Amino acid sequence: MSVQPSGSSYLYEFERETRPPRERAPLGSWDSQIHVFGAPEHYPLADGRVYDPPRDATIEAALRMHRTLGIERGVIVQPTAYGTDHRLLLDALAQAPGYRATAIVDDRVSDAELARLHAAGVRGARFNFKAEMGAIPERASLLRSLRRISELGWHAKIRSSGEELMAHVDLLAEINITVILDHMGHIDLRRGVNQPAVRLVLELLRERGWWVMLSNADKHDDAPWEHAVEIAQLFLATAPDRSIWASDWPHLGYRNKPVPNSADIFSLARRFAPDEITYRRLMVENPARLYGF
Repeated sequence: MSVQPSGSSYLYEFERETRPPRERAPLGSWDSQIHVFGAPEHYPLADGRVYDPPRDATIEAALRMHRTLGIERGVIVQPTAYGTDHRLLLDALAQAPGYRATAIVDDRVSDAELARLHAAGVRGARFNFKAEMGAIPERASLLRSLRRISELGWHAKIRSSGEELMAHVDLLAEINITVILDHMGHIDLRRGVNQPAVRLVLELLRERGWWVMLSNADKHDDAPWEHAVEIAQLFLATAPDRSIWASDWPHLGYRNKPVPNSADIFSLARRFAPDEITYRRLMVENPARLYGF
């Protein structure tokens, strides 16, 4: 569970031992978002960060979690706690052959750094529209970054809450590359399928360039997560070939509820996609196509 904040940021704990699942992942399965961390004396944390990560949520621990679940490939996503300092991300990729990664890109990241990241396995950049997690990118800077990553064939990843997503509709319309909508849009799933944020996500998913990552459902719904399952199945039905799943390990941000075990997070994917064809698309085929395998 989360512990008391350190200064102006939060320090998060996580579930270190992953239980074996009842049903292991299909061969070739992907986990499309994990975050990894390291000792701050080796990987300094960014000033102004909004949380202090657990230093032992390392790439080695993440790979153990994946082995337990039967997952063969993953996507390492640059945490906001490190800003645009990608040293740990690059080191983690070196220890995880066949994995891909998502960077944080703004005007401070040089063309040479982009080329280095691409060579290491980075295939996307994450942009934050969720004010709780830090500054929202200014329009001109965002469009410059999108143009630069498009030249590498990368996709964009948008992190936003449902309400904030609706506030940026005009800006989102200017994005003309492949986009992944993080964490089901951070929608309050308990409000059900008829809320405006769900309708907006469905509109976006009807456009061929938009994907959705089915993750963090348990954060935005209450057990047994029936609203989450209903909405995830609706998104999957709308974009069956543009939906991916992620554990979002090590499950940060559970300030007011117990941190789940990764086996419980994994089990939700099967409930999202109960039939074999859809499940294989979600776990294997869609991420393999998106990340170049």
